[in-house]
Amino acid sequence: MTLRVLSITQLYPSAKAAGEGVFIHRRLRHLPSSCELKVWHVQPWFPFLRPSHQPAFEAVDGVAVERVPFPYVPRLLKSSDGPMLLRALRRRSTDGVDVLDAHFAYPTGWAAVRLGQERGIPTVVTMRGTEEPYSRDPARRPRGAAPPYFRRSASGPAWTARPMF
Repeated sequence: MTLRVLSITQLYPSAKAAGEGVFIHRRLRHLPSSCELKVWHVQPWFPFLRPSHQPAFEAVDGVAVERVPFPYVPRLLKSSDGPMLLRALRRRSTDGVDVLDAHFAYPTGWAAVRLGQERGIPTVVTMRGTEEPYSRDPARRPRGAAPPYFRRSASGPAWTARPMF
């Protein structure tokens, strides 16, 4: 049985930035061979300041990578990053996907959990380092952003997402 995994991340290696997100790429490359992997490399986009110069599709070490730009306003409206990313993700097909695998809580995890809820796809969010304690501190969250609600897994140190509404 093949498990089809769609990984959503803001950091992933490319021909132009080979060192970006190497830790995510290495983790995904070690999924069992029974997994079919696809990556959506989401990229904040703002005309003139952050134009996208990367191809829309690329294969990185045998992994299919699709670039997904989403609009954002630098230094302002950070609370809109999640909704803007969700809007961009909704335009893409998740047909045949068995599980969403998101990296980092906001905006990627925030948008992935909502997309998974809308489409009935289980979602895993990987948070790293101080991200979990920071996500619970209202002073460190983007203004107006709903707190990412996560709970410890009963089986170990993993965190599992639960509905955020």
